[in-house]
Amino acid sequence: MKKSRFEESWAKRKAGQALFSSKERLKVSKVYIPRQLLKFMPHSEFIAVLKGIKPVATNITNYYNLNELLSGLEEAKKIYSIEYLVNSGKRILVNSDKNYFKAFSHPTGSRKEQIVFSISRSKELVERANEYYLKRSDRKESPSYCHKFGLLAGYPKCCVDFADHVSGFKGTENEEKGWRFSNIRKISFQNSKKFSRYLNIFSIESLVSHMPCHLNCKPSKKYARKLLSFIEEDNKLYADSIKYFLFETNSLFWDESNKILIDGVKEDNTIEYEEFWPLTLQAEKCYEMDFVPREKLKKTVSLMEKGNKLVMDYFSFSVYKGEKLIGTIKKDSVFEVLLY
Repeated sequence: MKKSRFEESWAKRKAGQALFSSKERLKVSKVYIPRQLLKFMPHSEFIAVLKGIKPVATNITNYYNLNELLSGLEEAKKIYSIEYLVNSGKRILVNSDKNYFKAFSHPTGSRKEQIVFSISRSKELVERANEYYLKRSDRKESPSYCHKFGLLAGYPKCCVDFADHVSGFKGTENEEKGWRFSNIRKISFQNSKKFSRYLNIFSIESLVSHMPCHLNCKPSKKYARKLLSFIEEDNKLYADSIKYFLFETNSLFWDESNKILIDGVKEDNTIEYEEFWPLTLQAEKCYEMDFVPREKLKKTVSLMEKGNKLVMDYFSFSVYKGEKLIGTIKKDSVFEVLLY
């Protein structure tokens, strides 16, 4: 049976990602990323730091992954002379004599103890990145350190200011609620008059690690184009899959955990489709707030399997088979779910 375009592109993505973990690539001056590190950091983030597109990259993982993470980081350091630092809020874990943290809990409330790690060409930057990232989880220090972290990570200032505003860091005391419940992707969408596919933040992955102030932001597009250009030169298989998912598919988007990718022809708020692909995180990785859209996603999939057209309205969306209505799902708000 012939594979669908989704299946072909997904297979390219997996094969392209696997190429990065082959040491044979070093012999032909291609990017090699240790397999242990690939599990905890997006390919694009490592490449961006390695090639000087981004000054420092920071991520989090669970404490029980520490030994595997350190193995990958140390190998990358030996090959590329990349600096790294791993910290937790309760203790210094690796190569730092500074203890500037009180307690670290991930803003979205993970059940596991978390560790934060940064990579950079600069030892000073990994120190500052971890400090800023951890201090931004402290309610009293959040406003200034969220801003400092964004600028340090190379995010455009317009986007850092946008995140400040959305999070309630300017003029309110609603910092925690702002970060935890505001879906910044949707606000970026609402803030947009034009939409660049380079800034598609509603698909499987994104070329930018920050939230653009709007989806046609010039400095964000410049960063995305530069990164994609390098990936195309280094790993065409992976680049082709990225371009398919970002440029050729649409998304019915509730949140990061619940979305449906759609291969079809979109005009305004209507899309005629041939195939679609529901994407959800595993239940144990989701937070309580994810389960309402999860149920609506299941109902939507059931309707879409019977139809070939979806029409988005203000407070509902409907699925049709030709001109015949298959069913309608109500929305609790205008931007509860987006058709991008």
